[in-house]
Amino acid sequence: MIKESVMTVVRLFLLWDDFQPAPDSVNKIALANLIKVADIAAEHGLDVTFFTGHMSGPDWSPRWLLGGDLPPKAHRHWLRDVVSEGRKTDKGYRNMFHDEMALNATRLLLKTVIGTLKDHPAIWMWW
Repeated sequence: MIKESVMTVVRLFLLWDDFQPAPDSVNKIALANLIKVADIAAEHGLDVTFFTGHMSGPDWSPRWLLGGDLPPKAHRHWLRDVVSEGRKTDKGYRNMFHDEMALNATRLLLKTVIGTLKDHPAIWMWW
């Protein structure tokens, strides 16, 4: 259907919680499914690009990143819902730009996904 609509690039959102259920491992099933999607895209002449992060609506957080402080009540008017394990939570999360565990987990996920798909013919761009 995508190819028939004249689109040529598909942007995929990789939910951190699905791909990295623990900070020191990457979900092999999720990675295998991602490879299947890339293979299918290549078979149909489509390119794939990835984006991970905040999507419209809530902030998506892996369960192991939860536990940080919420901002003071006076500043919560801008706070988006936090979703983890597919459910809204009232917990804050660690700062993923400064927390050493989060940074190490990010490096592992990036190295794993890029190392696996870096030469795949369907990959158009890393975002």
